[in-house]
Amino acid sequence: MLFGSKSSFAIEALTEDDLTPPSEVWGRMCLWCQSTMIGKLNEEYCGLFTSAKVLRSRADNLDELWDTSFEGLPADQIFSIFDRAI
Repeated sequence: MLFGSKSSFAIEALTEDDLTPPSEVWGRMCLWCQSTMIGKLNEEYCGLFTSAKVLRSRADNLDELWDTSFEGLPADQIFSIFDRAI
């Protein structure tokens, strides 16, 4: 399932086919940022609940993630810094 647009920002997630209820939510997930995949959809049995919880926490606290060294830089230059780091 894809939430969003790969060309801007999206979350792609799948559950494992062999799960039987009641079960924890195991699956695969990656993020898409400007058509670049972050994560691995081929990595099996990841805990999706924990990933979703951390993403929600980060989204609620975006100001804490900002680094003053990004001040005045255009978005594409900031993305390039992250891209090189990854």
